Amino acid sequence: PDSSVYDLYILDNGKILCACGSGLYYSVDNFQTWDALINNLVVSRIKRDNYGNLYATSSDYLYKSTDQGLSWHIPYNISLDTIPQWPSNIFINDSGYIFTIQGYRQNGSLPPLGFKSTDFGVTWDRIWIGGGYGNFAANSLIENNTGTLFVSYLFFGPNFSDVKIIKKVLGGDWVTVYSGDTFAFDMYLYNQSLYFATGSWGSSALGVIKSTDDGN
Repeated sequence: PDSSVYDLYILDNGKILCACGSGLYYSVDNFQTWDALINNLVVSRIKRDNYGNLYATSSDYLYKSTDQGLSWHIPYNISLDTIPQWPSNIFINDSGYIFTIQGYRQNGSLPPLGFKSTDFGVTWDRIWIGGGYGNFAANSLIENNTGTLFVSYLFFGPNFSDVKIIKKVLGGDWVTVYSGDTFAFDMYLYNQSLYFATGSWGSSALGVIKSTDDGN
């Protein structure tokens, strides 16, 4: 694909899925040629649950495939109020629960939002509403095995930026665990440690950051 590549996923049958700036593509000849599955959308992430379903985040809605990526559809009713729009990232836990976060908006009329689905993407609950409106990028939402949620986001303008990582334990309130200028583009859990893939927002801080104490 002749555009920015954001994610790759290799299926058990060897088919390669590519999420990129112009859509979702696949290759069956080891990256030599590509065919489009979703056109004219920015597709940013591809994830698979433990039941074989595939999900792709895009610049309009979340897409789902139940046939190894052959066909894709929006699994929910887009006329409902509580649905993911412009999801930029997705996390799926071992139970198949899906978490999405609403991505980049410039001069937007909606605040950043996080959603959760327990029925494979058919219905959704809003689990996080970010404060404020306008320019923001919310790129990461993840849940650990004790039910603690983490969100990374930023608000920005011509002369300011507000970068935060926040978390919420079960039954608790959202609290800030990081505030600065290092933005977590993605988060990953491994062996009870939380890893942040970071970039800079007005600084030179780049790389991978690790937390072993729930982000504290």
